[in-house]
Amino acid sequence: MKGALTSSVNSVTVNTILRTQVDSVIELAHKMGVKSDIPQVPAIGLGAVDISLYEMVNVYGTLANYGVRPEPQFVTRIEDSEGNILLEFEQKEATEWERAMSEENATMMIDMMQSVVDNGTARRLRNQYHLQNAIAGKTGTTQNHSDGWFLGFTPNLVAGAWVGAESPIVRFRSLALGSGSNMALPIWGRFMNKVYKDKAFVEDQLLTFRAMPDSLLQLMNCPPFLDEMPPEEIFVNEPDDVSDDPIDAIINIFKNRNKRVNEPPNRKPSTARKSTTQQKRSEEIRKKNERIRKQKERQKKRKKFFDKIFKN
Repeated sequence: MKGALTSSVNSVTVNTILRTQVDSVIELAHKMGVKSDIPQVPAIGLGAVDISLYEMVNVYGTLANYGVRPEPQFVTRIEDSEGNILLEFEQKEATEWERAMSEENATMMIDMMQSVVDNGTARRLRNQYHLQNAIAGKTGTTQNHSDGWFLGFTPNLVAGAWVGAESPIVRFRSLALGSGSNMALPIWGRFMNKVYKDKAFVEDQLLTFRAMPDSLLQLMNCPPFLDEMPPEEIFVNEPDDVSDDPIDAIINIFKNRNKRVNEPPNRKPSTARKSTTQQKRSEEIRKKNERIRKQKERQKKRKKFFDKIFKN
């Protein structure tokens, strides 16, 4: 399974890669578990590379282990029908795993990705799937919503979901169903709900990530940023009965594909209805412009922050 994992980033990401050198970014990615070839171009910061789900889970496992890359092993031993061990494979102890990045940087990444779940594009895990334990993760959507991703981890479990096809031509028509938060995140949320129904994992919900050291709190002292949600225009061609759960919504599309959801063509809306619609539209435009203005202010602050760091 292949697909490029991207996120809603801006020019700051590419500028950072240019300053830290593309080769350094590629080297770190390989240390964290990526085995695929990565092109030597700044656009890798925007996800311009195909990486397998297995590799991405390994990368996030490195973050979950505070910079130490785990070595997943599918088969530990082979037994016959009577339980006799025919072959046993040696496993490396966690103390033998290689460190790929500093513990401090991994701690900051975990803190940032927790905010994605608490206040960002993955907040549906809280209010819809009712997962209230410690979770860090990231949604991802590629160009033309051909691939949808969600990679998430708890203090002791890493899991990922990818939705897509071998060819990027196969895709959803809009972000209403095609974004990572709509395609892949529901799979992850349902999976984790089933995990915590297992008695063996019930107590794992009480585990927490390490507290942020005071030395790092100052570096992380910046206003929270909430990703802009897709503009409402992208939803206009979708059925009116789309469910809150994207998986159910996809099923409903096929169930109701012959159902007429629009008004008869000869029926004209009343003047009062037109006025109400215009007022709502004006308010939407005003709110959207306000969001854009605030976003530009945040971008300026972030640029000043990074300029100050790299100039020093």
